[in-house]
Amino acid sequence: MSSKTFQEAFELVEFASTPPSSLPTKETKDPFDLVTRTLCDKISSSSFNALFQNLQLEPLPCTSTGNDNDARLHYSDVLRFILSVFCDEASATALPTDDWTALSSKQIEAIIRTFEMLVAMSILPSIDQGIGVPLEKRVTFVKIWKPFLDASQRIQQLQKTLQIFQRLCDINDGLKIQLISKFLPDFISANEQLIQLNDLLLKDDYESFLKKLPLSVIMKEFLLLYGGFGLGGRKAMAPAWFMTSISKKLSDGLASPKGLSNLLFAFDELGMAFLLSGVF
Repeated sequence: MSSKTFQEAFELVEFASTPPSSLPTKETKDPFDLVTRTLCDKISSSSFNALFQNLQLEPLPCTSTGNDNDARLHYSDVLRFILSVFCDEASATALPTDDWTALSSKQIEAIIRTFEMLVAMSILPSIDQGIGVPLEKRVTFVKIWKPFLDASQRIQQLQKTLQIFQRLCDINDGLKIQLISKFLPDFISANEQLIQLNDLLLKDDYESFLKKLPLSVIMKEFLLLYGGFGLGGRKAMAPAWFMTSISKKLSDGLASPKGLSNLLFAFDELGMAFLLSGVF
């Protein structure tokens, strides 16, 4: 491992971070298959080709309509591979975790964009309708997302992407702040969905992660997720189980030391429009 391979890993992230402005539809039934193949070709010409060839990529099974293969699964695996390689290289080069200048703004921006694409491909189709950040807030080249219907597949997608999120956060404190600022609602929504699907593998990590964040930050995010405002511009129709879970977490936060002051601070951050929105 060297700074050269670290740079090469970043170049893959940067390449993956540039989404298509539009997707071709005539050449294939699933245009994401073409995007995925382009990424695969880029990896094949890199130093990570041998590692990539050993990767057990997700097959293209029926996930939505029961008739069409879904390349989003393959695309997600390739994106996770690229981000995982970057994490490995960052660790191998002993990138300082507490130096906010260790990663350039260009590098952080590319990582954020690539992970945002991964969220759109793997988390959003795996969570119930009305939860989290709407698709149109994540990508602009698709308008409608078919959900993954198979429970075990949803669990796998959520688990694998959440694990990448945790690894990225461990790289550098500056990157972690940016990731949390952008993807905390996705992180919460994905973990809550796993728990609802009776998968508790990451539950302890989820709770530990939240405990390390300022309570006011968490309560602000819970308020947004509970009301649905600030995410899609209108109240989301989240399922009852999600509303119940978020409401309990808000109550627990309020009951904690300085809970009331943190709740008031969260309201202050959200602004008067939220208070007048009729959430409570």
